[in-house]
Amino acid sequence: MAEGPLPDPTAVVAALNRAAHLVLDPAPHVFVDDAVLQLVNVPVVLRHAGFDVPDEHAVRPDGWLFSPRALEWFRGWRGTFVARARFVEELVLKEVERGVNQLVLLGAGLDTLALRRTDLDGHLTVFEVDQPATQAWKAQRIGELFGSVPSNLVFAPVDFETAASWRDELVAVGFDVERPALVVSTGVTQYITKEALAATMSDVASLARGTTFVCTFLIPLESIPAAERQLRTITEERAAERGAPWISSYQPAEMLEVAATAGLAAVGHVSAAAWDDAWFQMRPDDLHPAAGEHAIVARR
Repeated sequence: MAEGPLPDPTAVVAALNRAAHLVLDPAPHVFVDDAVLQLVNVPVVLRHAGFDVPDEHAVRPDGWLFSPRALEWFRGWRGTFVARARFVEELVLKEVERGVNQLVLLGAGLDTLALRRTDLDGHLTVFEVDQPATQAWKAQRIGELFGSVPSNLVFAPVDFETAASWRDELVAVGFDVERPALVVSTGVTQYITKEALAATMSDVASLARGTTFVCTFLIPLESIPAAERQLRTITEERAAERGAPWISSYQPAEMLEVAATAGLAAVGHVSAAAWDDAWFQMRPDDLHPAAGEHAIVARR
């Protein structure tokens, strides 16, 4: 593809975890994202995310999928990425069934729901909120692969570093604040302050009645099993090296308190163990979600 902006490496790593699940892990698969490998299969993008790949073949038997990073450190988080993707998509379908037709993905990255779930076109508008560079690259790449961006996919570029209002940007691209929505934030809270998280939740609480908010969060290092602490420490170090340090973690009770203070009700905590029990117990391998990432679901 032509030279230009590149997607955020964090978004690329999340996408590669979903892609690797289909290639490296045996069936049955926890989550099937058969569009993401096409989307991210670009040598310069993979190298920008820290993988050593040749120019002519971005993915091959001796390429990034079979590197030590993919097989060892990468695999340690893969269960979490596919678990939270399945959790969110099942929630999306439930919300559509009850008549919600707006989905907001905060920090959407290289999400592919609008590309894969063409059956939802006409029933759900997907508003993706993310950094302008990531969205510009993604729109161009979708055009190259599929001809055009799906009619129900709307980009709302926001430079979070300038404290721009994602709510205002949503309205500017057609979001209806008078109708309920599902607002999703996954893999974001560790990068922002508690104050920024509280502001986000307050913005969600200002939306229409019936709006649902789901977000993931990391529990403190000392609260996770000892066997996972090295993985967590390495991941935090690599995030800091990329200029995106992890600065926040929460006990579940803290997260529930932030949501309640912001004005969100009917808050529920979803643990990694719940994901493990639901989708991983019958797997033929030892893939599991990392114990350190949880989620909450709240209703406006």
